[in-house]
Amino acid sequence: ELACAGLSVAVFSWINSPAGTELENKVLDWYAKAMGLPDAFISSIPGSNGGGVLQNSASECILISMITARSKAIGQLKKSSEIHESSFLQNLVAYGSKHANCALEKAAKIALTKIRLIDIDADGKIRVDLLKEAIMNDISAGLTPYFVMATLGTTATTAFDDVLEIGKFCENISSIWFHIDGAYGMNAFILPELRKFGIGMELADSLNVNACKMLLVNFDSSAMWLKDLKYLDSAFGIKPLYLSHKYQNTTGVMDYRNYGISLGRRLRALKLWFVFRNYGLKKLRAHVMNLLQLAKLFEKLVNEDSRFEVVNNVHWA
Repeated sequence: ELACAGLSVAVFSWINSPAGTELENKVLDWYAKAMGLPDAFISSIPGSNGGGVLQNSASECILISMITARSKAIGQLKKSSEIHESSFLQNLVAYGSKHANCALEKAAKIALTKIRLIDIDADGKIRVDLLKEAIMNDISAGLTPYFVMATLGTTATTAFDDVLEIGKFCENISSIWFHIDGAYGMNAFILPELRKFGIGMELADSLNVNACKMLLVNFDSSAMWLKDLKYLDSAFGIKPLYLSHKYQNTTGVMDYRNYGISLGRRLRALKLWFVFRNYGLKKLRAHVMNLLQLAKLFEKLVNEDSRFEVVNNVHWA
């Protein structure tokens, strides 16, 4: 953090900070590969249109994903340039679990769209049958479902929504953007044996995770990945003359100002680089495994005390 602040680099444009831009790009590819993310989210994979971006927080990642989804949905609905985008807001609907992070509700407030919070099952997972029913009812009522969020590691019970079933349903409705909030739970995917909890991630349009939750990186270190960055650029891109440069249309050159709310951006990637380089994947895996073992130990101790009851499945919290 001292180095990030001391260098005082604003990573909003490749021409402004080539090293900072390419470091962020490289580090997020490392991070994605470490968690076993599908190739579509990794910028260095030939033919990939995706990639990662560091944001201020998981709340901001969710908001940015929702605004991107809103932009895409309105683009599909808008048939004439004479119609203002705000005309479509009253018909747009977002969906998520009642145990999803409250950032989802905040994002919907800012996006000025409706939101449906779906009941959970006995394991704390979103009831996919009720989600499907809500979406189909809204379509029948003339509304447009545009954003569905699943959670991998809920705040309340570390439950893991069935992203495979949700994703398969969502891919048949062109207006829906499918986002996965893995702010906490996805960090443990650096252990290959735990990736079974995220089967179906390839069906997501975007996802986010917080390195500060498990991976020894301090706040703020929230990362998001998109399968196709053009939608992010379409929603947030700004192209004034004074920010233009001759390399901006060159393959591989990223101007991160077009991938989020902020124009100015901190050199957050350096924090991740230090941790990844100093610990390496082997030691990070050992650290996460220790956290899982501590969780199981605590579960055992609680179960041995008749005064308490463990009410949820203990995965890694």
